[in-house]
Parts: sequence; C-alpha cells; structure tokens
Amino acid sequence: MGGLSVPVNQMVSFLVAVLLFIALSLVFKFTKVGLGMRATAEDHRLAQGTGITVRKIFSYVWVLSGLVATVAGIAIAGVMDIYYMLPYIGINGLIVAICGGLDSLSGAFVVGLLLGVVENVGAGYLDPLVGGGVKDVVSYIVLLMVLLVRPYGLFGLTRIERI
Repeated sequence: MGGLSVPVNQMVSFLVAVLLFIALSLVFKFTKVGLGMRATAEDHRLAQGTGITVRKIFSYVWVLSGLVATVAGIAIAGVMDIYYMLPYIGINGLIVAICGGLDSLSGAFVVGLLLGVVENVGAGYLDPLVGGGVKDVVSYIVLLMVLLVRPYGLFGLTRIERI
C-alpha cells in the first residue's frame, strides 16, 4: 500500500471490532433478547406491559456491556500503552456515540472510523501550521458541527413527541 504500514496488532483489533459489530447487529435484529433490548430501550413500561421481563433484559444488557468492554480493553491493550491521556479515549467514545446517534450502532461505528481518520489527517497536515495539539481539538470541533446541523446525530432518529 505504498508508504502506509499498519502493525499486525492494529489490524487484528480492527477485525475484532468489525466482527463484534456484526455479531451485535445480528443479536439486536434477529434474536428475542435483542428485540427485548430494543423494546426496553424505547419504553420499558410498554415493554413490560407486552410481557418482556425488564429486569432480565437489564441483566442481559449489563452482561453484554461487560463483555464488550472486556473485548475492547483486550484489543486496546495490544495497540497502545497506558499513559496519562487514557481518559481521552472515553471522551472520544462519548463523542462518537453522540455524533453517530445514541440509538444507532452502525452510526457509531461509521463515525468512529471517520473521526479517527479526520483526527489523524488533521494532526498530520495542521500540526505543523499551528504548532501541534490539533488531534486533541478536532473531535470537539466535529462534535459541535454535527450537533449544530443534526442534534440527534448523523444516523440518529429524530423523535417528535406530543405533549
């Protein structure tokens, strides 16, 4: 690929993320538990009224989120060292979720990839011009631009409720 070199551990982490995304998408769309999770997220009282055991769904969600966090921790441990800016990853994750749409798994995945590319390209081209630190600011600028244009995120659903 020309002058581009990608370490093996980063490729493995990317492939694990893609496989996890596909698995979660299939679970949410084609299983009873996934349907229950989506219904409970929409309106837990209505879901309970239709016979879904909401407490059990909450338990499944906590277990699933713990598994995803474990896989993410293992994947990121092979890619980067622990350093003082580690909370920055969590903040970037929140920015990705908001920009992608809080109700869109695929939106978060796409925005995560795009934000990573924009941060690194911005750092590569703009750091020499402004003296550095562009990578830390780009994600906040993207968040502000997205929220100004689409408050529900790029892939989020606009909800209109009658009062």
